[in-house]
Amino acid sequence: MDIDISTQNGNTYMLSGSGADPNIIWILNNCYPNTDLPGGLSDREKGAAVQLAIWHFSNELDLSSGTPENVFAAARAIVDDAGSASIPQIPSTLDLAPPSSTNPLGAQHTVTATVKDPSGSAVSGQEVTFSVAGVNPTTSPVRIATDVNGQSAFTYTGTNAGDDTIFAATSFIVPSGAIWLGVTPSIQRLVMAQDVPRSLTQSATKTWRDLTLPTISSVVPSTNTPCGNEDLEVTAHVIDNIAVTSVKLIYTDQTGEHTVEMTGPVGSMEGDWVGSIPGHDAGTTVTYKILAQDQEENEVTSPSEGEYAVSWIDCAAPNILSVEPLDPCANEEVVLTAHVTDDDGVVSVNLIYGSSTIPMALQPGGTVLDGVWMSQSPIPGQIAGSRLEIQVEATDVSDRSTTVSQFIYWRDCGGLKITEITPGSADVCQGTSVEITAHATGTANINEVHLVYADPSGTHDVLMDPDAGDLWTYTLSGYLAGTTIEYYVLATDSSGQSARSDTYTLNWINCGITKSASSQTVSPGGLVTYTITYTNYWEDAVITEDYPDRMTFISAYPQPDAGTNNRWTIPLGKGTITVTLKAPTSSNTKFNFEQEASGVGFVRSWKDLSTDRESYDLINKVTMSSPNSPPQMATSSVTVTGGMGVEFSQKESGSGEYFREDLITYNRKKNYIKEESNLSVEHQSTSFALPEGRTLNFNSTWNEAECVKNHLTSESLNELYRYSTKIDRTSLFEMEGNNTRMEVSSDFQGTRHMGYVKVAEMDEKGHIALEKEASSDYTGSFKVIEKLGTTYTNRSNAITDVKHYDEPHLTIYQRSEQDATDSINLSYTISILNDGNAALGPIYVRDVFPAGTCFLDASIKPSEPRGSELFESRYANWTFTHLPIGQAVTIHLRVLRYVAIDVPINVVYVSAGYDGQWICASNSTATNTNWLSCSPQGICTKSQAGGGWNPPNWGFDLSWDICGSCYSAIAAGSDAQSNCAACNVGV
Repeated sequence: MDIDISTQNGNTYMLSGSGADPNIIWILNNCYPNTDLPGGLSDREKGAAVQLAIWHFSNELDLSSGTPENVFAAARAIVDDAGSASIPQIPSTLDLAPPSSTNPLGAQHTVTATVKDPSGSAVSGQEVTFSVAGVNPTTSPVRIATDVNGQSAFTYTGTNAGDDTIFAATSFIVPSGAIWLGVTPSIQRLVMAQDVPRSLTQSATKTWRDLTLPTISSVVPSTNTPCGNEDLEVTAHVIDNIAVTSVKLIYTDQTGEHTVEMTGPVGSMEGDWVGSIPGHDAGTTVTYKILAQDQEENEVTSPSEGEYAVSWIDCAAPNILSVEPLDPCANEEVVLTAHVTDDDGVVSVNLIYGSSTIPMALQPGGTVLDGVWMSQSPIPGQIAGSRLEIQVEATDVSDRSTTVSQFIYWRDCGGLKITEITPGSADVCQGTSVEITAHATGTANINEVHLVYADPSGTHDVLMDPDAGDLWTYTLSGYLAGTTIEYYVLATDSSGQSARSDTYTLNWINCGITKSASSQTVSPGGLVTYTITYTNYWEDAVITEDYPDRMTFISAYPQPDAGTNNRWTIPLGKGTITVTLKAPTSSNTKFNFEQEASGVGFVRSWKDLSTDRESYDLINKVTMSSPNSPPQMATSSVTVTGGMGVEFSQKESGSGEYFREDLITYNRKKNYIKEESNLSVEHQSTSFALPEGRTLNFNSTWNEAECVKNHLTSESLNELYRYSTKIDRTSLFEMEGNNTRMEVSSDFQGTRHMGYVKVAEMDEKGHIALEKEASSDYTGSFKVIEKLGTTYTNRSNAITDVKHYDEPHLTIYQRSEQDATDSINLSYTISILNDGNAALGPIYVRDVFPAGTCFLDASIKPSEPRGSELFESRYANWTFTHLPIGQAVTIHLRVLRYVAIDVPINVVYVSAGYDGQWICASNSTATNTNWLSCSPQGICTKSQAGGGWNPPNWGFDLSWDICGSCYSAIAAGSDAQSNCAACNVGV
């Protein structure tokens, strides 16, 4: 198309911004080769004229002159004819908006397609086809033409929750004559010689969500007044437009809030859901609500505000225990009494017979809860043998009533009769014998009185024994609890008449006394209420309290017997006594302590101070006794809670010169301990003269240790000196409720360890995080100034010269102790210190195990023997390649004792090379398991920390360490082992 640019192969083209030249399109569609125009020319001349006309419009080629003239004339004619052609619109882009969105279910959604040509102008009248795939698919495409703005809008409604993809497409023809530009500049433009079909597509996504809340149309409890301890069933009718997935019943009682998953048609749009609230005691009120959720997690609560409420009531009707008398003598008026009990209270008792209703009145000494009611009018007497049916009706405050029916028999009292049976029907304590007494009277002499009774083994007929007057007795042996017997009395006289009593029942039951406390724990000085419940079947029974020491009597109901605070004379039957006591208060000790000590010899001392308050148990015992029964006892235990405070421990030992002064302030109430001290010690051997010319020698380096724990701030501090030949030290340790601090200025030769840790409070999952931690260790000769504690960051200054000797030298430290996990095993800690003026290497270490022991394990694997031979060997060797000046290497060794030796002795030999020469040392330690030669283990490790925190113990023990050193210069190639064996290390 371009006259100035040649064509090239393999290029990429796109439709030009103008889309197509209308003049060129007219030429291509109205001239050769599609028509015979221009006429009068050969095909070749026609093609040339058409090409010249195209170049005129594409490259502004001047056609005013040229040869052959007839071709140029034809070209100018074509140009004139094509000058009035219009520009066709060719779609170039298709956009769909919005590209994505989320709408509520059931709403309409509109997407707008925009069609533009290459120049960015809107293409109107262009048909766009829309379709939807997904949860709301279209059944057939929808075709909508673009408006003057090049836009067509498609709207549809989502009825299903989920995702849709909306597709838009448009098809069109790129006409011949369209100009195509090369993507790369300076590329020959092309003009399409024929029409080309094309299409554009675009898509958008749409998410439909169900935002409609479920509806709880009704909430119906099984009853509005459930009886005490009766479960309450609640039914909720729930409706949703999609699906209900869960319904919860949430209720709140005196113990807190509880959630019950209700059962129902999961996944349905409508249905009943059922859940239950467990039964509660009468008088309890519980509030509740219903929470429903659908599959889109939309939630609704009923009621929308506040909560439903339900109260449990006492549904038990009154209990009529007895109606008396029912066997009057002939013509005798009857005044009936009824024994009635009820949990709520009886409001009325009526006697009903025939057409008469006679109110009954509560008798003195009784209550509406438990009392005897008497009829206000007597029933007229009737002749012997008459029978009258009567009813007694009792009603309580909740309008619940009980009616019992009985018959009154009028009997002939002139002949033989049994007038009284004792004890009648009764409950009897297990194993207790029962004396049955019958009162029989008559006009003739009574010959015999029989007791007839039935027990689990059968029916028995026994003669009763005559007693004073008209009394006859028989004693039944005791039965096991749960046994019931029925009995009656049959009497005969000399005239041949007989009389039979009513039938009575004896029940052998578990009798006794129980005691409970209002709480299992009480703070010092707090109140505890004890409840004593008893069942008594004996006259003259008493209950006696045995209060724990230091508990103070506050009150009791009912009041104790006059002149006492711990004794009650109790009636027959069941009863309850409540007693309130005050727990002992804690002691609040405070003191100041000052001391000074100095001298030369062997020292071993310790101090342990703590403001902790340990918890302890108070056991309260109660006894029920009577002259006719063995005593019965019950106890209740309450724990008086303790409290965590602060602790300070100090230990020291060694031989030589000693000076110490201390000032200690202690206040338990304020959780305050302060210790200020000055210490100056220097190691030397000491001896003590014993009788008969014997001596006791001590040669122990100095050990000094302080340990502080503040359980209130969760802090622990520790300072420890070991193997020291000199210590000059001034220190201050202070602990109070919210602060811990240590200030130390020290000049020492030996080893020193300092440690500090503070932990954060326990989180909800029971985890404890480290909040602060500091640690320092020194071995050598140092001057240290250190401050640590709650309000300090770690400030420590040390001046040191590690070298102890001006020649090659090493020192062996060794400690022995029984293994903490198994007393059969022995544990040894072996440390080799380079305290000379030259680096050492190699270093050969040999440990010769005590007699009767074998290797168990070690912190560093021995170099020989290897494998199983190690466990059968009497020794173990280690090889170390290099030990710098001032550095140490430590081996932790455990051996197993298979033969009991009174004093096992472990020996260590060390050989070290330097500059072609050797030095060596040996050391031995004896373990006397039968002599208390060390401080008790576990100092500062009491498990008293509150909140799950147990402060570290920092390895705080003071077992006596026996260590020594020796050195000698040996020429290269000498027998290092034999020379080392000759080293004399003091024990």
